This record gives sequence, C-alpha cells and structure tokens, in this order.
Amino acid sequence: MYVKKVSLMDGLALDIARKLELKPARYAVRKTMMKSLFISHGRFEFTSNLFMDQIPRRITMGLVANADYVGTLSRSPFNFQPFNVREISIIANGRSYPQAAYDLDYPNWKYVRPFNDMNEAVGFANSSESTGLLSNNLALHIVFTCST
Repeated sequence: MYVKKVSLMDGLALDIARKLELKPARYAVRKTMMKSLFISHGRFEFTSNLFMDQIPRRITMGLVANADYVGTLSRSPFNFQPFNVREISIIANGRSYPQAAYDLDYPNWKYVRPFNDMNEAVGFANSSESTGLLSNNLALHIVFTCST
C-alpha cells in the first residue's frame, strides 16, 4: 500500500481536532464491483442487467475464452480477446453510453475510438507515456457514464 504522510502545522491540527469533536469525519469511498457473465458461443447479441442501483462512473469490460477464465498453469485469465465484437453500448436510465455506440471492426483494424477512450480512462491521454497496451492487442473497453 502506498500512503503519503503529511505533517500539519499546529494551528491546523487543532482546528481539525475541534471539528472532529463536533461531528465525525466523512470519507468519500468509491464502490468497486466486479461481475462475470457467460456469453455462449455463436451469440450475436447479449443483454444483461449490469447494475440495479446507482449508475457507475465507468464500466470496464473485457472478454476472455472460457478455458482462460477457468484457468490452468498454461492459460492466463488476463488474455482479453476481441472475439469479433462489432458494437458496444450501455443503456442506463434511457441514455446510451457512449453517446454513439462503439462501432468496431477488428479484422480491418477499426477500433481507434475505444482505444483512445481506454487511454483517457487510465490517465495516459495526451501523454508521452504508454500503457504498454498496443492497439493491435486491445480487448479491454472502458465506457464513461459521467463526466467526472
């Protein structure tokens, strides 16, 4: 775990202590959830209820072969593959995310928009640094559902 330690000035530390005597501290905690769904071979459309309560800030999805998901010493569960997915969209509260669905064509190398969105989501957009993921092995998709 990486933790930053800060030394406060005495006046600020006393002010914080006084406020904590009046009411308890409140911390912003972001809920993280993971779901695994099975899509049978030969399906051309898949619909699922991903969430029932609050709409998440972002949704990260990747597809793996069943043999990779179950796992062995020779297979990786992180071997995300495109499986010739042609379109990705999420509908929540009557709105579509992304606003224009991802229109993908993996055999013809047409998936720049989701690749750029993934780089933006992990903080590498407009940066000289790299995620280490090349566009030719991209199979992770990140969809933003809010502006922050």
